[in-house]
Amino acid sequence: GAVVQIDGRPEMFPVGHDGEAYLTRLADRQTLVIRINGTRCRVVLTLDPAGPAIADVGPLRCEYLAGSAPPRGSQ
Repeated sequence: GAVVQIDGRPEMFPVGHDGEAYLTRLADRQTLVIRINGTRCRVVLTLDPAGPAIADVGPLRCEYLAGSAPPRGSQ
């Protein structure tokens, strides 16, 4: 399955079948790298510092990284 890694941190967070992931200890601005089926893409996540402690954000668009092609059949 897919996993999310927060740039600069070793932890991997699983992505559920619904495409959602629960991430902890995020900064106001964070780069996320998502890995799925041998491909990698990046999302820059910006949170409102005055927002709730637990935020529901998205949907977010993932930008494929150089050397990673989108999986067949995806857009």
